[in-house]
Amino acid sequence: EAQALEKLDHPNIVRVIEFGSACSTHFLAMEWLDGGSLERDIEHLEHLPDETEFLRVFGACAEGLAFAHRQGVVHRDLTPANIFLTLDKQVKLVDFGFAKLLNEATISATGEILGSAPYMSPEQFQNSSAVDHLSDIFGLGAVGYRFATKKFPYGSDNPAALLKRLSDPAFQVTPPIVFNRNIS
Repeated sequence: EAQALEKLDHPNIVRVIEFGSACSTHFLAMEWLDGGSLERDIEHLEHLPDETEFLRVFGACAEGLAFAHRQGVVHRDLTPANIFLTLDKQVKLVDFGFAKLLNEATISATGEILGSAPYMSPEQFQNSSAVDHLSDIFGLGAVGYRFATKKFPYGSDNPAALLKRLSDPAFQVTPPIVFNRNIS
């Protein structure tokens, strides 16, 4: 995580202050963020977001993610729990613990599945070490759907149900506007 984050100096990505090891203990110190996760906000929303709020949060996530990709970093676990909203309305991507540095050896074993099922791309279910930035873009879309609707895009967070729906060419994701008329 420290290797991935040290490359990422962007307003929409949590900043690393210092990392290292002392007495056989590894540490990672990051900037202090006051607020909470997008997951917490989704769970406690009384109203679904309007288009302005949705685009503010989603756009900030997309900017941070695009910057990470330009630096050769794939997050691999983009979820509402890994998006932090500060009290002063900043949006920060956090938890790069499953991050993959492109063009470097991966720390995950071949065939190992890393990520959170409701936000994983189909290829990520097969081999997390083989994914690239496109899997993060898929995950961002799934996060955006959840934020806009409070629902999972494939109707479930159960991995078996997700795999079945992802492999079914006839399955159609319900358009978000069906659940939230405040967005186009």
